[in-house]
Amino acid sequence: MKLIHDETKTALEKAAVQMKNQYDKKKKAAVEYQIGDKVWLDTTNLHLARPKKKLDDKRVSPFLILEKHRPSAYKLKLPATWKIYPVFNETLLTAYVAPTFPNQKQNPPPTPDIINDEEQYEIDTILDHKLHKVRGPKDPKTGKYTTNTVTDYLVMWKGYGTEENQWTKESELGYAKEAIAEYWESRKDTITVQAIVVDSNSIKADGSYSPIFILDSRQKDGQVQFQVQQGTNFIMTAWYFEHEIPHLSGLIKDYYWASREEFGEDYGPIDGYAPEKEGG
Repeated sequence: MKLIHDETKTALEKAAVQMKNQYDKKKKAAVEYQIGDKVWLDTTNLHLARPKKKLDDKRVSPFLILEKHRPSAYKLKLPATWKIYPVFNETLLTAYVAPTFPNQKQNPPPTPDIINDEEQYEIDTILDHKLHKVRGPKDPKTGKYTTNTVTDYLVMWKGYGTEENQWTKESELGYAKEAIAEYWESRKDTITVQAIVVDSNSIKADGSYSPIFILDSRQKDGQVQFQVQQGTNFIMTAWYFEHEIPHLSGLIKDYYWASREEFGEDYGPIDGYAPEKEGG
């Protein structure tokens, strides 16, 4: 019995040695970095602000090492827009090697313009957008809070890498109307509208017509504005206060109730927009 036990123990020890040798062959030697070194960061498991995962760079920056945490983890100086823990294992880092020749060096990113004592960066491209709901002021008639739709844009800044891409509020991009217009022009075939109405007077003898769309709503100067589109070519699109488009009251009602189905019962004011009862 003792002989069997000894043979089993020897076999297990031999197997453990073989497994360790195989592991050591596959595992690369740990790299020791110093504070102040620059490293590339592997983005495989990072959730960054990108429109499509397949467009992600495999590694980004390089970043400056600020501190050493534990034997093989390092704190990096990340962009302020990144909302992630800045400490990474050395297996995710690759040493940055400075270019050998001057013509290989990248120019530093441009400094922002100072307008009204605020930094203003130049936009290269708008990559994506997203809508979300925010609470607006109370409706004076109902005493209930209104809900507004706001748009954020994913911005690539001119002269900066993709790691600096940032979701930015539309209200902060007042100087970028041209870039926003170019973005919507590129997306015009993928727009989803919430309500459509057709003016029967615009129907021609051949059955064609020019539909009217409400694309979005927003709060401005304490009142609601609606983004109205005439036709399907996105040329006739503008923002109007409700009192400026009384002929579209039916469309506004449809817009609110279609939006309520999507965003919930708290969306928009309810008085004056209740659906007509059957036979009413």
